[in-house]
Amino acid sequence: MGKTYNLLLYFLLIVLFFGMSLFLKRPFIWLGFFIMITSTLRSYDKNDKIEKLLIYYCSFVLLSCIYSWIFNEQPLIKAIEFSYHYFGVLFYFVVKRINPSLDNAMKFLNTIMIITTICYVVQWIVYPTVIFDGAINEFDVNDSAFRMRFYCSFLFYLMFLYGINRYAKDHKLAYLAYSVAGLLPIIVMGFRSLIAMTILSMLLTFISVTKDKVSSYLKYIVICSILIYGSLQVPIVQEKIDEMSKRQESEQTFDNEDYIRNVALAYYSAEFSSDMSMWIFGGGHPQVGPDESPVNNYQRIFTNAYFLHMYWNDLGIIGLSYLIGIISVLLLVYLCIITMYKCKDKELQFIRFGIFCVLVSTIITSMELYRYGNLVVFGLLLYIVQKKNSSLTLKQIRH
Repeated sequence: MGKTYNLLLYFLLIVLFFGMSLFLKRPFIWLGFFIMITSTLRSYDKNDKIEKLLIYYCSFVLLSCIYSWIFNEQPLIKAIEFSYHYFGVLFYFVVKRINPSLDNAMKFLNTIMIITTICYVVQWIVYPTVIFDGAINEFDVNDSAFRMRFYCSFLFYLMFLYGINRYAKDHKLAYLAYSVAGLLPIIVMGFRSLIAMTILSMLLTFISVTKDKVSSYLKYIVICSILIYGSLQVPIVQEKIDEMSKRQESEQTFDNEDYIRNVALAYYSAEFSSDMSMWIFGGGHPQVGPDESPVNNYQRIFTNAYFLHMYWNDLGIIGLSYLIGIISVLLLVYLCIITMYKCKDKELQFIRFGIFCVLVSTIITSMELYRYGNLVVFGLLLYIVQKKNSSLTLKQIRH
């Protein structure tokens, strides 16, 4: 249990206590860096290809900070601070250093899924009292709407699929309680693309777990239909569906040339295409807020876009490439694909399709893959997958 408590403490410190509004973030950012870097130095295996990829990815993210400092006139220390969440994959080495067993690592994942969901629901209930920073965003959270983003939101999708995975594998209805709990914040956030991908990922999880039992498909289709129908009867779900329908009817889709994401993509592409080196290596996170005046041309690009509601993070991994560079983004996507490929055991299908869900959804419509805290979660998932494959290899050797 001592290892689990230590891991939970490190996790909460690194994810800044889910952005709890009472905490000063800057000291915890550097404490998080210290924990992750010291763990990396102590547990890095230069012969492990996955660990090499993690180091390469983080090196190129650091390079984007240096580029930002040299060419975009942004202080290096602040550039690194603003990029803190992109280094979250180093949590893999924190877990590896503590070295929990596979069962304990899975229990820890289960614990943080529950804690994160409870925190989200509590913030939803007590709003307009602000506990977590996500509730401060007045654009999405106000008297008429509540579409609050949240640190480690990746855990909601994992929790939903975990319930599906365990039910399909063990046939115990009690596991669907995880799915119901995980689905609530997904619905409340109201991302059309993510909800669609969640449903697709659920079907893929069922198929993957029960692929040798074709006769079971009909039963699962019926159960899924009942779950969906039951969810539609809940008032909050009906409200969110109405909200999403209104956005669809108002032509907030890629078919509309004037859709803000189409306009934003054209704007940022034009700005960055004039300097391909900045696009390749990344210009760094812009160090300017909505109430500050830009002090250089790089900050002007983002400030002008901000006032026209053209946010770089609404462009998914394309938007991320402007900040940390194409090379870093390709390495991150490659890490996701490798991790999904390694999830061959039926027990890990919720991880495979959880990554699939947020990765595909992040291609151009959201920042879910790299939202605050989500790459920390990815580091934990990578450890679990590596641990599972190691145990399977040992069993094969013994037999």
